[in-house]
Amino acid sequence: DDSSCTCDDPLIPSPLIGTKGWGKAHHLNKALIEATVNQFDTVDDVDDYSYGGTNGYDDFFGDDFYNGMKAGCDIAMVGDLFIEAMNGRIMGENSTMMAPIVDVHKQYLTKSGGGNYDALPLGISGDSSPNLFWRLKHGEMPNYFDPQIWLVMIGYNDLTRWGC
Repeated sequence: DDSSCTCDDPLIPSPLIGTKGWGKAHHLNKALIEATVNQFDTVDDVDDYSYGGTNGYDDFFGDDFYNGMKAGCDIAMVGDLFIEAMNGRIMGENSTMMAPIVDVHKQYLTKSGGGNYDALPLGISGDSSPNLFWRLKHGEMPNYFDPQIWLVMIGYNDLTRWGC
């Protein structure tokens, strides 16, 4: 019975702009893509170049975190907390609790860490399907960003928050 569904329509994009940290996480994802595509040495260089400020991301993980992906990435990973955690963040904020997940990502999903692929995690905690759809339609993934593989991991928040 569809009349009892309280879920947002997954085909109607919806941002989480009022949610603390969501806009920052969205901004950081855009910076990660720019750093990868434009072969900047660090993510902070993107902020200095494009946004006129620094995000402190490289200060947390070290300048070499994404240097192994200077030629682009093989896999773009989009989704929610499970993807954002690979960047060591929760809602755009650095989290030392995520360090073991970052280490696994570096080891298996970056060529410089010994993996077969360079995977760029672009998740935001709390995202549901409509939130991810909004990010895809509103500039987070520019046309010139062209990884070979797209991994989409979304739906946890749709199920747990809304029971969809």
